[in-house]
Amino acid sequence: PARYQYLGFNARVVESNEYTVSDHFREFDWHKQPALPGMFFFYDLSPLRVEYREERMGFFKYIATLCAVVGGVFAVSNIVDGAVYQGQRAFKEKVDLGKQG
Repeated sequence: PARYQYLGFNARVVESNEYTVSDHFREFDWHKQPALPGMFFFYDLSPLRVEYREERMGFFKYIATLCAVVGGVFAVSNIVDGAVYQGQRAFKEKVDLGKQG
């Protein structure tokens, strides 16, 4: 079972059940292994309940997350810039030595 709690103008709680289905097919030869054909159903009941809840992020947490994203963008751009610079410098040294081939 699962329970969903939504926020907003139409805040509501939805109770639901989750089902999974698996299909197994086995061919049999009556001459090799005599058996009766049939359909078998197995149920596995779970005692767990999953709760999904929408939550709003606080203002300061939003600002901290925004700063982390901006800082990550700057860090990755510095790494890429450094790699391009080092590659350009190494290529220029090879060109100056006449080994660019």
